[in-house]
Amino acid sequence: MNIISLSILYLWPKPFNYVLKEISNKIDCENAPDAWDILDEGAYSLAKKYNLIQYRRLKESGVNFTVHAPFLVTDYLNPNYTTRRKSISRLKSSIENAAQLSPLAYVFHPTTVPKGYSRDTLKVEHYHFLEEIMDFSRSLGLTVFLENHVPGMGHMFTDPEEFIEFYKRTGSSLGLAFDVGHANIGSSVKRFLDLLVDRIGAVHVHDNDGTSDSHKMIGSGTVNWKYVISKLRTSNFRGPYIIECVQQPFTSLQILRNLLSCKP
Repeated sequence: MNIISLSILYLWPKPFNYVLKEISNKIDCENAPDAWDILDEGAYSLAKKYNLIQYRRLKESGVNFTVHAPFLVTDYLNPNYTTRRKSISRLKSSIENAAQLSPLAYVFHPTTVPKGYSRDTLKVEHYHFLEEIMDFSRSLGLTVFLENHVPGMGHMFTDPEEFIEFYKRTGSSLGLAFDVGHANIGSSVKRFLDLLVDRIGAVHVHDNDGTSDSHKMIGSGTVNWKYVISKLRTSNFRGPYIIECVQQPFTSLQILRNLLSCKP
Protein backbone atom coordinates (compact mmCIF):
# COMPACT_ATOMS: atom_id res chain seq x y z
CA MET A 1 0.00 0.00 0.00
CA ASN A 2 1.38 3.38 -1.01
CA ILE A 3 1.73 6.25 1.44
CA ILE A 4 0.19 9.59 0.46
CA SER A 5 1.93 12.64 1.88
CA LEU A 6 0.39 16.11 1.67
CA SER A 7 2.72 19.05 1.11
CA ILE A 8 2.21 22.14 3.26
CA LEU A 9 2.78 24.12 0.05
CA TYR A 10 -0.94 24.98 0.03
CA LEU A 11 -0.41 26.87 3.31
CA TRP A 12 2.54 28.94 2.07
CA PRO A 13 3.21 31.66 3.24
CA LYS A 14 0.96 31.48 6.31
CA PRO A 15 2.75 31.65 9.70
CA PHE A 16 4.42 28.49 10.97
CA ASN A 17 2.05 28.19 13.95
CA TYR A 18 -0.84 28.11 11.50
CA VAL A 19 0.82 25.13 9.81
CA LEU A 20 1.17 23.37 13.17
CA LYS A 21 -2.49 23.99 13.94
CA GLU A 22 -3.56 22.70 10.53
CA ILE A 23 -1.60 19.47 10.93
CA SER A 24 -2.82 18.94 14.50
CA ASN A 25 -6.46 19.55 13.54
CA LYS A 26 -6.28 17.06 10.68
CA ILE A 27 -4.60 14.17 12.53
CA ASP A 28 -7.83 12.37 13.44
CA CYS A 29 -9.90 13.47 10.44
CA GLU A 30 -11.27 10.86 8.07
CA ASN A 31 -9.55 12.52 5.12
CA ALA A 32 -6.19 13.00 6.83
CA PRO A 33 -3.09 12.22 4.74
CA ASP A 34 -0.80 9.36 5.72
CA ALA A 35 2.06 11.84 6.13
CA TRP A 36 2.85 15.53 5.77
CA ASP A 37 5.46 16.96 3.43
CA ILE A 38 7.55 19.61 5.19
CA LEU A 39 9.01 22.52 3.23
CA ASP A 40 12.37 23.33 4.74
CA GLU A 41 12.26 26.91 3.55
CA GLY A 42 11.60 30.45 4.77
CA ALA A 43 9.46 30.69 7.91
CA TYR A 44 9.09 26.90 7.84
CA SER A 45 12.84 26.21 7.94
CA LEU A 46 14.09 23.32 10.02
CA ALA A 47 17.09 25.50 10.85
CA LYS A 48 14.79 27.38 13.23
CA LYS A 49 15.08 25.54 16.56
CA TYR A 50 11.43 26.11 17.46
CA ASN A 51 10.23 24.61 14.18
CA LEU A 52 12.34 21.48 14.53
CA ILE A 53 11.23 20.95 18.14
CA GLN A 54 7.57 21.19 17.13
CA TYR A 55 7.99 18.77 14.25
CA ARG A 56 9.82 16.33 16.54
CA ARG A 57 6.90 16.48 18.97
CA LEU A 58 4.48 15.70 16.17
CA LYS A 59 6.71 12.83 15.09
CA GLU A 60 6.71 11.46 18.62
CA SER A 61 2.90 11.60 18.61
CA GLY A 62 2.78 9.39 15.52
CA VAL A 63 2.80 11.87 12.62
CA ASN A 64 4.89 10.77 9.62
CA PHE A 65 6.75 13.15 7.37
CA THR A 66 8.40 13.55 4.02
CA VAL A 67 10.72 16.54 3.59
CA HIS A 68 11.39 18.91 0.72
CA ALA A 69 14.82 20.53 0.79
CA PRO A 70 15.31 24.32 0.59
CA PHE A 71 14.31 25.35 -2.92
CA LEU A 72 14.46 29.14 -3.31
CA VAL A 73 18.25 29.16 -3.75
CA THR A 74 20.06 26.24 -5.40
CA ASP A 75 23.46 27.76 -6.19
CA TYR A 76 25.27 24.45 -5.85
CA LEU A 77 27.55 25.22 -8.81
CA ASN A 78 27.82 28.98 -8.45
CA PRO A 79 31.23 30.10 -9.81
CA ASN A 80 31.79 32.05 -6.60
CA TYR A 81 33.30 29.54 -4.18
CA THR A 82 31.87 31.16 -1.05
CA THR A 83 28.35 31.34 -2.49
CA ARG A 84 28.57 27.77 -3.74
CA ARG A 85 29.75 26.28 -0.44
CA LYS A 86 27.16 28.31 1.49
CA SER A 87 24.39 26.82 -0.63
CA ILE A 88 25.76 23.29 -0.24
CA SER A 89 26.21 23.77 3.50
CA ARG A 90 22.58 24.92 3.76
CA LEU A 91 21.48 21.73 2.02
CA LYS A 92 23.63 19.53 4.25
CA SER A 93 22.29 21.28 7.35
CA SER A 94 18.78 20.62 6.10
CA ILE A 95 19.60 16.93 5.64
CA GLU A 96 21.01 16.74 9.18
CA ASN A 97 17.90 18.33 10.65
CA ALA A 98 15.54 16.22 8.55
CA ALA A 99 17.29 13.03 9.67
CA GLN A 100 16.02 13.73 13.20
CA LEU A 101 12.48 13.22 11.89
CA SER A 102 13.18 9.91 10.13
CA PRO A 103 11.23 11.03 7.05
CA LEU A 104 9.82 8.58 4.52
CA ALA A 105 11.63 10.55 1.79
CA TYR A 106 13.82 13.61 1.41
CA VAL A 107 13.63 15.39 -1.95
CA PHE A 108 16.03 18.02 -3.26
CA HIS A 109 16.30 20.06 -6.46
CA PRO A 110 19.15 19.94 -8.98
CA THR A 111 21.30 23.03 -9.29
CA THR A 112 20.48 26.26 -11.05
CA VAL A 113 22.69 26.76 -14.12
CA PRO A 114 24.87 29.84 -13.42
CA LYS A 115 24.50 32.71 -15.86
CA GLY A 116 26.90 32.39 -18.77
CA TYR A 117 27.32 28.63 -18.36
CA SER A 118 25.74 25.68 -20.13
CA ARG A 119 24.55 22.31 -18.85
CA ASP A 120 27.24 20.50 -20.83
CA THR A 121 30.08 22.40 -19.18
CA LEU A 122 28.70 21.66 -15.71
CA LYS A 123 27.70 18.01 -16.01
CA VAL A 124 30.71 16.36 -14.41
CA GLU A 125 30.91 18.89 -11.58
CA HIS A 126 27.20 18.45 -10.91
CA TYR A 127 27.62 14.68 -10.85
CA HIS A 128 30.28 15.08 -8.15
CA PHE A 129 27.93 17.32 -6.16
CA LEU A 130 25.12 14.77 -6.36
CA GLU A 131 27.38 11.97 -5.18
CA GLU A 132 28.64 14.17 -2.34
CA ILE A 133 25.06 14.77 -1.17
CA MET A 134 24.08 11.12 -1.49
CA ASP A 135 27.12 9.97 0.48
CA PHE A 136 26.48 12.58 3.16
CA SER A 137 22.82 11.64 3.56
CA ARG A 138 23.65 7.94 3.59
CA SER A 139 26.05 8.52 6.48
CA LEU A 140 23.05 9.84 8.43
CA GLY A 141 20.77 6.98 7.46
CA LEU A 142 18.63 9.22 5.27
CA THR A 143 17.42 8.30 1.77
CA VAL A 144 17.38 11.26 -0.61
CA PHE A 145 15.84 11.65 -4.06
CA LEU A 146 16.66 14.09 -6.86
CA GLU A 147 13.67 15.85 -8.40
CA ASN A 148 13.26 16.51 -12.12
CA HIS A 149 12.94 20.28 -12.44
CA VAL A 150 10.77 22.56 -14.59
CA PRO A 151 12.03 22.83 -18.19
CA GLY A 152 12.99 26.24 -19.51
CA MET A 153 13.83 27.85 -16.18
CA GLY A 154 17.60 27.41 -16.14
CA HIS A 155 17.92 24.23 -14.09
CA MET A 156 19.78 20.96 -14.54
CA PHE A 157 17.97 17.62 -14.84
CA THR A 158 14.72 18.60 -16.53
CA ASP A 159 14.34 15.67 -18.93
CA PRO A 160 14.79 11.89 -18.66
CA GLU A 161 17.82 11.83 -20.96
CA GLU A 162 19.83 13.90 -18.45
CA PHE A 163 19.09 11.34 -15.74
CA ILE A 164 19.94 8.43 -18.03
CA GLU A 165 23.30 9.95 -18.95
CA PHE A 166 24.05 10.55 -15.26
CA TYR A 167 23.26 6.94 -14.34
CA LYS A 168 25.28 5.55 -17.26
CA ARG A 169 28.34 7.68 -16.56
CA THR A 170 28.39 7.29 -12.77
CA GLY A 171 26.61 4.04 -11.93
CA SER A 172 24.88 6.01 -9.18
CA SER A 173 22.05 4.56 -7.12
CA LEU A 174 20.56 7.99 -6.43
CA GLY A 175 16.78 7.70 -6.75
CA LEU A 176 14.46 9.93 -8.75
CA ALA A 177 11.66 11.99 -7.24
CA PHE A 178 9.39 12.01 -10.26
CA ASP A 179 7.56 15.34 -10.43
CA VAL A 180 4.63 14.64 -12.74
CA GLY A 181 3.66 18.30 -13.09
CA HIS A 182 7.16 19.33 -14.11
CA ALA A 183 7.37 16.50 -16.63
CA ASN A 184 4.00 17.51 -18.06
CA ILE A 185 5.38 20.96 -18.90
CA GLY A 186 8.14 19.28 -20.88
CA SER A 187 5.72 16.80 -22.51
CA SER A 188 7.91 14.06 -21.04
CA VAL A 189 5.64 12.19 -18.63
CA LYS A 190 5.53 9.10 -20.84
CA ARG A 191 9.30 9.18 -21.52
CA PHE A 192 10.11 9.41 -17.81
CA LEU A 193 7.85 6.47 -17.04
CA ASP A 194 9.05 4.40 -19.99
CA LEU A 195 12.75 5.02 -19.39
CA LEU A 196 13.15 5.56 -15.66
CA VAL A 197 10.22 3.99 -13.83
CA ASP A 198 12.55 1.60 -11.98
CA ARG A 199 14.53 4.56 -10.61
CA ILE A 200 11.52 6.35 -9.13
CA GLY A 201 11.49 6.42 -5.33
CA ALA A 202 8.95 9.20 -4.72
CA VAL A 203 6.31 10.93 -6.84
CA HIS A 204 5.24 14.58 -6.73
CA VAL A 205 1.58 14.91 -7.63
CA HIS A 206 0.05 18.10 -9.07
CA ASP A 207 -1.52 19.16 -12.34
CA ASN A 208 -1.15 21.94 -14.91
CA ASP A 209 -2.02 22.85 -18.50
CA GLY A 210 1.39 21.86 -19.85
CA THR A 211 2.70 25.41 -20.01
CA SER A 212 3.10 26.70 -16.44
CA ASP A 213 3.99 25.19 -13.07
CA SER A 214 0.64 26.09 -11.50
CA HIS A 215 0.33 23.17 -9.04
CA LYS A 216 -3.36 22.69 -9.71
CA MET A 217 -5.72 20.08 -8.34
CA ILE A 218 -5.44 16.58 -9.78
CA GLY A 219 -7.67 16.28 -12.84
CA SER A 220 -7.89 20.02 -13.51
CA GLY A 221 -5.02 19.99 -16.01
CA THR A 222 -3.78 17.84 -18.86
CA VAL A 223 -1.97 15.04 -16.98
CA ASN A 224 -3.32 11.56 -17.77
CA TRP A 225 -3.42 10.32 -14.20
CA LYS A 226 -4.88 6.92 -14.99
CA TYR A 227 -1.89 6.26 -17.24
CA VAL A 228 0.60 7.52 -14.62
CA ILE A 229 -0.86 5.37 -11.85
CA SER A 230 -1.11 2.35 -14.14
CA LYS A 231 2.58 2.58 -15.11
CA LEU A 232 3.70 3.01 -11.52
CA ARG A 233 1.50 0.13 -10.36
CA THR A 234 2.91 -2.14 -13.07
CA SER A 235 6.43 -1.34 -11.89
CA ASN A 236 5.47 -2.20 -8.29
CA PHE A 237 6.31 1.31 -7.12
CA ARG A 238 6.10 1.40 -3.32
CA GLY A 239 7.35 4.88 -2.50
CA PRO A 240 5.32 7.84 -1.26
CA TYR A 241 3.02 9.93 -3.42
CA ILE A 242 3.49 13.55 -2.35
CA ILE A 243 0.62 15.89 -3.23
CA GLU A 244 1.86 19.40 -4.06
CA CYS A 245 -1.43 21.05 -5.03
CA VAL A 246 -2.02 24.64 -3.91
CA GLN A 247 -5.70 24.40 -4.88
CA GLN A 248 -8.12 21.98 -3.18
CA PRO A 249 -5.40 19.70 -1.76
CA PHE A 250 -7.83 17.49 0.15
CA THR A 251 -9.96 16.95 -2.96
CA SER A 252 -6.75 15.88 -4.71
CA LEU A 253 -6.01 13.57 -1.78
CA GLN A 254 -9.36 11.80 -2.21
CA ILE A 255 -9.01 11.63 -6.00
CA LEU A 256 -5.56 10.05 -5.65
CA ARG A 257 -6.80 7.55 -3.09
CA ASN A 258 -9.61 6.56 -5.45
CA LEU A 259 -7.17 6.12 -8.32
CA LEU A 260 -4.85 3.98 -6.22
CA SER A 261 -7.72 1.82 -4.95
CA CYS A 262 -9.07 1.09 -8.44
CA LYS A 263 -8.29 -2.39 -9.71
CA PRO A 264 -6.13 -2.53 -12.87
